[in-house]
Amino acid sequence: MFSSYKRVFWLSVVMSLFFYVPFNVIAFSTDVWTRLARISEWASAGFPMKEQLLMSQNYPFGFELHWTRPLDYIGYIFAWPFIPNWGMKESLEIMAHYVPVLVMLLAVRGFFFGLKGYLTPKMAFFAFWLFFWGIGYSWGQGAIGYFDHHIFHFALLVWSIALLARSFRVKNNRNYLIAAGIVSGIGTWVTPEFFINSYLLLAPFALGWLWQNKSLKPAIIYTTSYTFLLTLVMTFDHPMDGFGTLDFARTSIFHAILGALNLGVLLFLSCPLFRKYKMSRFIYAVLSLILLGMILLFGFGDVLFTPMVDPMMYQIWTKKVIEMRPLYEDWVGLFIYAVLPILLAVGLTIWCFRTHHRRQVPLALIAITGTLFYATMMIFHVRVGISQNAYFIFLGSCYLNLTFFPREKSLRRSLVFLLFYLLFIGAFSKGNSALNRFKSWGVLRYLDRYKNEPDLKVPDFLKEAFDKAIADEKAEAEEENNTNSSPKNTNDKKENNKDKKPPEDEKYSCSGSEKLWKKIKDIKSEGAIFTDIFMAPEVYWETGKPVLGGPYDRNVQGILDLTMIEWDGAPYDKAYELLKKHRVELLFLQNPQCLATVYYDDAKKDFKPNLNKYFHGAVYYETKEMPKWVKLEYWDKKTNIKIFRITDPPPAKQKKKK
Repeated sequence: MFSSYKRVFWLSVVMSLFFYVPFNVIAFSTDVWTRLARISEWASAGFPMKEQLLMSQNYPFGFELHWTRPLDYIGYIFAWPFIPNWGMKESLEIMAHYVPVLVMLLAVRGFFFGLKGYLTPKMAFFAFWLFFWGIGYSWGQGAIGYFDHHIFHFALLVWSIALLARSFRVKNNRNYLIAAGIVSGIGTWVTPEFFINSYLLLAPFALGWLWQNKSLKPAIIYTTSYTFLLTLVMTFDHPMDGFGTLDFARTSIFHAILGALNLGVLLFLSCPLFRKYKMSRFIYAVLSLILLGMILLFGFGDVLFTPMVDPMMYQIWTKKVIEMRPLYEDWVGLFIYAVLPILLAVGLTIWCFRTHHRRQVPLALIAITGTLFYATMMIFHVRVGISQNAYFIFLGSCYLNLTFFPREKSLRRSLVFLLFYLLFIGAFSKGNSALNRFKSWGVLRYLDRYKNEPDLKVPDFLKEAFDKAIADEKAEAEEENNTNSSPKNTNDKKENNKDKKPPEDEKYSCSGSEKLWKKIKDIKSEGAIFTDIFMAPEVYWETGKPVLGGPYDRNVQGILDLTMIEWDGAPYDKAYELLKKHRVELLFLQNPQCLATVYYDDAKKDFKPNLNKYFHGAVYYETKEMPKWVKLEYWDKKTNIKIFRITDPPPAKQKKKK
């Protein structure tokens, strides 16, 4: 069963599908809805090669996403067979459910491809389940329904590492190096966050040249193919301002220029003059890096150091997005994703310098460099974890190899590593059983949706289990109330609650339902819908009506205008002005407690008081301060989501006084 890599690969595929698919049924996310909307708008415009604004959000002005075209091509191609019978919307949803699984399996193939020659097939299979399958972050990014660039980023990075690892194992490695450069170039084309990896992957070549006077030719081949591919794709998929636009946060000619500068440094250092003494190589390497840094500073300082996010938008949105927050705010996550990987990388670094067996050093150096860099970066920025995870699975595989090669005299180090890994699993699962850990990735999340949306379609075996779980929770809650509270105290609590908040606060949903989406579609309106930042992509995707805001760092004006509307006070003249600016006709208002990004007070860890004095609260609760130019159109009693219509023009008494 474990006699060949081909056999263990297919065994891993079958077992992955068996374990992975049933426990990763998740709802779509804001990124997925926006990605699908982008593909739909691109197709309706006739598949233009030129970049286009996303018009469905920040209506009617639109904004340019940092995403580039490759996923649009992939998404439409895989949805195309279903379009004739199912239509564009349903076909794209079908595509989003199965393509991430295919991409994850592509990454699985790269994992086994890279380890061939480093681990035996049996040990590679063990490493796969211990690291690739055992670390949930990568699988969460590739969950069913999560069609986004993160899973492609992960798979392409795994393949880049795998191709370079294979290049160290064969004599004629030119094709592997070219392929690695092309894959890295595609990764940077898919998401500009990838380009840093193209430099980290050069670590084994640079250290080999520095310490052992090895040739830099392999690094030059890799960098040349990487730079050539990026330059090629930028000729037809460049920012809207043109091919020469220097954009750090979106794939542009800027990244191709960085590749060319890096290639120039490698060619400079490969001159025979610098290959005589180790100290001279070290000095020239440092001087070259300083020169490169000065070129970047003086030539591209405005690009490198310009804030990616507007300062005001950072305060109202960015710092409230989990993946953009620093990891030091979460001590458990800090240990799992930063401290532990750094300790493991340092330990393997010590082994690399002490061992006399060199076969695994190149792969270890790649894994160490990437893990150290991204583990440090995660302290300040959580979202880089997708890259760290790709390096970490190879780092762990290196340790596993040490465990089963006694001549390395590293059994003690490997046992220490396994102890760290057990601590990692314990902290990650937080005491849950393995089954509950699997469930927490998908089924329990689906159960939460089912509680709020009783009409949600689920498989029969899940529906039966969900109904039983909900009934058990209700019975347990009633028993606890009967035990701990007398009838008199219960009535008093109800009266107090009535004084503090309207009755509809006691039960509400932050997401819409199929009935609500159908109702909104039937409401006649030509303009946009106003709703919460994170709700906007779903509202557009389900109703087809454009929206104002969307949670993306380039939608600066849309997010700022939306927030100013939310926080406007009576008589709400500014809110009316901005709503008319964006041609808003309908208001999709959730319970204000759903709007943590707007109303949550980070310092006090509580909701800010007097919500009904601001625009959203005043309209939602229909207080006496509610503007007269707003009227209730529909109230969904199950979700307590309300739809209001803006009348035009507003009454004279609501106009701003001169």
